[in-house]
Amino acid sequence: MNGVEYGKTSSEYVRYRVGFPQVTFDRLASHQIGLTGQNILDFGAGTGTLTRGFAQRGCQVTALEPSAAHIAAARNIAEFEGLRINWVQGDPTATNMPSNYFDAVTAGQCWHLLDRPNAAREVNRVLKRGGQLAIAHFDWLNLPGSVVEATENLIEAFNPMQPKPHIVYGGGVGIYGTWTLDVAKAGFGYLETFSFDVVVPYTPEAWRGRIRATHGVTGTMSKDQTIRFDLSLKGLLELKYADQMLEIPHRVWVLVCTKE
Repeated sequence: MNGVEYGKTSSEYVRYRVGFPQVTFDRLASHQIGLTGQNILDFGAGTGTLTRGFAQRGCQVTALEPSAAHIAAARNIAEFEGLRINWVQGDPTATNMPSNYFDAVTAGQCWHLLDRPNAAREVNRVLKRGGQLAIAHFDWLNLPGSVVEATENLIEAFNPMQPKPHIVYGGGVGIYGTWTLDVAKAGFGYLETFSFDVVVPYTPEAWRGRIRATHGVTGTMSKDQTIRFDLSLKGLLELKYADQMLEIPHRVWVLVCTKE
């Protein structure tokens, strides 16, 4: 999708990318999503942060992911944690899943990568009547003078054709209003959105790993470019932040809607 080689980032995703905060699952449970025994399809599951979270809560989870490398990485973690998950490599816009089958569908960190109108229609098809879709995103916030701003400026210097992440993701504020139109046009109702902010701590080394896991770095740069970028980021962090723990502000945004 979008010319990005997602499998190249799998090892960095697993090691450094922080999954949705646990409170996300509590908030979804208050909307009757992620309850014990529910049959859930996790769209674009990536390395499985939402998938495993629901499995830990006793849900029957099918993880649908286009990248074989992501599935392999996610499966290894799930097996280590003793979780039973059905892993399926496939296209979220043409799942080959049975119609009217799932209690809920979730899409974490992936809706912006999909053919959204077709994805919304496919979700509507596979959900039971009254089933719910939850689209969730977890973004860092690019604040003036922050390490995020300095990092994104460095990405742009090395990869000028790649838009800055904070511009791509939520227009800089981590809010995705147009996605409500995607689901409304596909026949969903009872739309509700919520958001909350959290601070995620990173060591400088972990932040470098997190950035290598982005599409604008390992996903689209050559191996040589990635190495040179990483060394530049290492120098920037040593110069400006020494060995400080970095506190990175993030925003969780969620859209919940129902198949009528």
